[in-house]
Amino acid sequence: MKCRKCKSQLPVKAEFCPKCGQRVQSDGSLINVQQKADDVKGRVVGAVISDDGALSNLQSTTSQNVSSIEEGGTVIGTILGKGAQVDDHRHYGDVIRVGNVSDSTNVTIGKGNEPSTVTGISAEEIAKAFSLLLQAVHEMPESPEQTMAVTAIQNLEVEARKGENANESNVHKWFSFLAEMAPDIYEVAVNSFSNPILGLSTVFKKVAERGRHNK
Repeated sequence: MKCRKCKSQLPVKAEFCPKCGQRVQSDGSLINVQQKADDVKGRVVGAVISDDGALSNLQSTTSQNVSSIEEGGTVIGTILGKGAQVDDHRHYGDVIRVGNVSDSTNVTIGKGNEPSTVTGISAEEIAKAFSLLLQAVHEMPESPEQTMAVTAIQNLEVEARKGENANESNVHKWFSFLAEMAPDIYEVAVNSFSNPILGLSTVFKKVAERGRHNK
């Protein structure tokens, strides 16, 4: 990196040019955050940017499309400065963070224009939803149908964990197995998975909604 004034080479992490005394300015940071959330139940933070020099020449844009915020929910655009505190939580910077969002897909583009996607249902929530179905299946009498129903639910959980990358044909196949082996539990499953509050992927909701109407 060279000094903007005298063009001499600068030492790494120099704050001032050793030759002319000019204050060193970083090339700047460009941070663009785009988020979409239907129902915010917790905290959504657009960008958290540290004060380690990025603030001296920063270009930041935060766009947040939020349909509704439940009581206790918080939506923050950009936090500037290391150690900024929001709702009793201290945030540390130079990263893009997405809070607790229900039933949504958030696309964030941060430093280096590297996109990442965070879906609105956690692995723990997925495990809880499927554990209730597995519990119901285990209460069935032991039989080949029970074994196949367990297999169907386990494979549906695998697809659910893929988020929007779930394979629609696999989801449809395992729903069909469940419908044949355990019709009562299938009915509970399609009613649960078609509910947008659960926050499963579009594929799950589409297949479940189709099954609900075909009952």
